[in-house]
Amino acid sequence: MVTEQEVEAIGRTLEDPAQPLQTRFRALFTLRGLGGPGAIAWISRAFSDESALLKHELAYCLGQMQDPRAIPVLVDVLRDTRQEPMVRHEAGEALGAIGDPEVLELLKEYSTDPVVENIPVTLNETLILISSHPRESTSCPCGPACSGRFTEMESHAVCPCVSGSH
Repeated sequence: MVTEQEVEAIGRTLEDPAQPLQTRFRALFTLRGLGGPGAIAWISRAFSDESALLKHELAYCLGQMQDPRAIPVLVDVLRDTRQEPMVRHEAGEALGAIGDPEVLELLKEYSTDPVVENIPVTLNETLILISSHPRESTSCPCGPACSGRFTEMESHAVCPCVSGSH
């Protein structure tokens, strides 16, 4: 078991711009592997860094962790127009990877954002993920306002809200 002090030391390495990027990436991947609220907190703090590449990977790792506790920071990054488009895009992808229904409206909102590319794809993937959960019905998970039903197309469920067939 890793101690809080060890997680902190790894987090400080991630945050330290004087460290080589390779060392910082190693710290990031270590935190991703450890998981938990401490790791998420340290990864989240690093979004203030100047490296777009690092921030992209921060979002990617938070998505891979699939921990709903990362949703608030990913939402903030997606909404932050000061962040680079590829970072915002990856935050949207990460939200989709987490697959929590609470992000559907936000992903819909950004599905028409010309800067954050491919969010419609992420939205549809999220809808598929959520709809495949055993407790979900065949109703569209977009919400009660949606009258759509999923259809099978090329072996992928497609939400009529996203595909425009409503």
